[in-house]
Amino acid sequence: MNSIKLVFLIAMFFSASAHANLEEARIAYKKYEYGVAARLVEKDVSTEDPEILHMVARAYWEGLDFPKDRSKAINIYKIAATKGYAKSLLNLSQAYGDGDGIEKNEILAKEYLKKALDLYLKEANNGDADAQDIIGRSYLYGKGVIKNTAKAIEWLEKSANNDSASGQYARGIRYLTGNEVTKNTSKGIELITKSANQGFRHAQFALGNEYYNGINVEKDFTKSFSFFYEAAIKHLPDAQYNLGLLHINGRGTPIDIARGFTWILKAANNGFALAQHAMGDAVKDGFYFDKNE
Repeated sequence: MNSIKLVFLIAMFFSASAHANLEEARIAYKKYEYGVAARLVEKDVSTEDPEILHMVARAYWEGLDFPKDRSKAINIYKIAATKGYAKSLLNLSQAYGDGDGIEKNEILAKEYLKKALDLYLKEANNGDADAQDIIGRSYLYGKGVIKNTAKAIEWLEKSANNDSASGQYARGIRYLTGNEVTKNTSKGIELITKSANQGFRHAQFALGNEYYNGINVEKDFTKSFSFFYEAAIKHLPDAQYNLGLLHINGRGTPIDIARGFTWILKAANNGFALAQHAMGDAVKDGFYFDKNE
């Protein structure tokens, strides 16, 4: 084999390998496993692929299975933003708007939001379901655009019909509550279930609550436990807290106080106030833990 062919084959191998890693990272990212996704692609950050940059930045931002460093996340988001990556632009807008990880700056927050929405609107008009969901929610809450409920519902409907999990959830919640649309609980549960089946953690949490309370569906603690678990392993703190309570009270699962407090502690460490309060009470009263006022 001559050297030219050898070099070509090596290049092809590395290209295929990098592509495989990116596909694995995308799967992990959708499961909210940001640290896993980042580790799969972080060696390729030097390529300055904006999708890879965004994945690594998100891992630093969330600090899930990855060292939390919001300042570093901001810097990486900025590189991806200069390449026109809408998700990074949107996250930068939120960071500047909240003053989270960087000094608060409403002007920059609005600039980044406008750039992001301009890109998302193009993608939405081209049929991208997730972009349609973002545009719909922007009109719904008047974020970056003039609030327009009719346009919001139109875009959210398109998003849901195009199988966006986020869009299905947003539309389903509105059918349940009757906000902005005629109330239709069966349609709401149907859409939220579709979203949950796609792995959308907020939909899974919502169904956990529905089956626990038995308001719009028949009460079923086993199903409630299952949906809370799916959302909890995706690092949703309120689901982690509820799952912990189910373990402690033996609803949908045998009583397991140790496992219950393991989940409540995860939620507390993720900043969930009710979980922090519960941990404080448990330690103060000496429930399961040594009493320590």
